[in-house]
Order: sequence, then C-alpha cells, then structure tokens
Amino acid sequence: AGPTLPMRPGDVDKLDRYLAGGGAILAMVDPRANTDFGAVLSGWGVDLNDDAVVDRLQSIFGQAMSPLAVPSANHEITKDMNEVTMFPMARTLAPGQVEGANFVAIVSAGENAWGERDLTRLFEEGVAERDDTDTPPPVVIGLAGTPKTSAAPQQAPAPDPVNPHEPPPPQGTGRLVVFGDA
Repeated sequence: AGPTLPMRPGDVDKLDRYLAGGGAILAMVDPRANTDFGAVLSGWGVDLNDDAVVDRLQSIFGQAMSPLAVPSANHEITKDMNEVTMFPMARTLAPGQVEGANFVAIVSAGENAWGERDLTRLFEEGVAERDDTDTPPPVVIGLAGTPKTSAAPQQAPAPDPVNPHEPPPPQGTGRLVVFGDA
C-alpha cells in the first residue's frame, strides 16, 4: 500500500494542491522504502526516521520487529480504539519543524521500544542493539494533523460543464495521516 518508487514529475505538485484545497491523504511508508516520498512528507511537516521499530518486550510471537502499539485516546481517529495494534516492520515518525504544520501522535509503540538505526546490521545479521544513535522511546508510528502546503489555497472552481453533477474538489485545510508501516 505504500510507495515503492520515486515520485513522477508533477505528482508532488498535484498532491500539494489537493491538500491545499482541503483534501485528505493517508500515507504509509515502510522502512527502507525505495521512494523520495519522505522528502515530500518532510516539507508538509512529518519527518520519517531512517530506522525500524524494535520492541523485545511487547511484540507478537516474540518477533521484536512486530511491535504492539497503543492508539491514542486523545484523537478523533483513534479515540474509540480500545485494543493494541500490531505493526510488523515499522519505522518511527516525528512532527517536523515546519511552521504552519500541526501534527499529533495517534499510535505509539510501548515504553521499551526504540527505533533501530543500524538497518544494515538489523536486516543482514538480524541483530538489534539499542545505543545512543537509535531513536529513543517513546516512538511514534502514526501521526495525524494539518500539513503546511506550498500551493496557494484555491478558489472554489466553477462546475464542470461536461459533468455538472460531479462534486468539485474539496476546499479548505487539508488533512494528513501518516504511518511508518505499509
């Protein structure tokens, strides 16, 4: 479900205009995904960390890279979720330092989870050892909020003369939900 290739020319501009017009996007990006979508998300106010979540205490079937995560009760999207969720092979996220963007955590891993940054050793040798270079707990797997777009907000479009009953594109503040797992 997540991107696996670099964006095509013009795609970023289309997505940016869609968000500026009030659209909503769900983005899911795996660790080591071969895409440039991380730079796009960073411009909107979400940083993808180059790591993989490891939790040796709260994981499924003893697989440390399949952490159990807790949805936030403080967000509209996750307020009614009462069960833990599993995110096999997830990366961590952080709200970026982009003025005009506003993001909050909607899913976080357990208090013993960390973001392992030595991905070569992790994937080639299967070894994860927490050290000072890793992303410390608490680690966020899902963020939701309003992005900062570079496109100017659009005027309400005139009805489409070919399809007059087709609803116009959304207008207003865009919404973005990002998960570090596809």
